[in-house]
Amino acid sequence: LQHSDPDFAKRTWQFVMEKMGETKSGNTKKRWDTAIKDAAFDAFRNQVLIKTQAEHLLDAIHKGTVSTNVFLRRIHNFALDMNWIPRSIIPKRQWPAVQFKDKRAITFDEHQAILNREKNLERKKFYELCWHLGGSQGDIASLQAEDVDCENEAVGVTRKRASVPV
Repeated sequence: LQHSDPDFAKRTWQFVMEKMGETKSGNTKKRWDTAIKDAAFDAFRNQVLIKTQAEHLLDAIHKGTVSTNVFLRRIHNFALDMNWIPRSIIPKRQWPAVQFKDKRAITFDEHQAILNREKNLERKKFYELCWHLGGSQGDIASLQAEDVDCENEAVGVTRKRASVPV
C-alpha cells in the first residue's frame, strides 16, 4: 500500500478533517470548521491514520458530546471511503449509539433570566412574544398577518420543524 500511495504512512486525522472540509460550502462549511475544533479530537488529531487504534476514537467519543460522536463517524467513514485506512477502525455495529438529551422547553425562571440580561428592548419584546405564544424564535419570526385572527383572538403558528399548526 505504501508504494502505491506515498502518503499512506504519513496521513493524519487532521488531514482527513481538512480534506473533508474542502467538500463543504456555505453554512455547512462554517458548522464543519467549528466541529473539527472539538477538543475531544485533540487526542488523535495528529495521529497517523494507520497507527490509530479503536481506543483512540472511543476515548474521544466518551470525552466529547453527541456532536463528537456524529462528526467522528463522518470523518472515519470519509477516510474509509477514500481508502486512506485499509479497514474500519471501529466496526459499524460497535460504534456507541448516538444518545440525545431529552428536549424540553425553558422554565419561567430561565425565561426571566434571559429577559433580565437582554438590553435590546426590541429583542426583549420578541422573547416575551415567543414565551406568550409558545413558539420558537424561528416560528414566531416567520409569522404572517394572515396568521393572526383578531376576531377570535387567536394566533396560528405552523411549526417549522414539524410542519404542524399550533
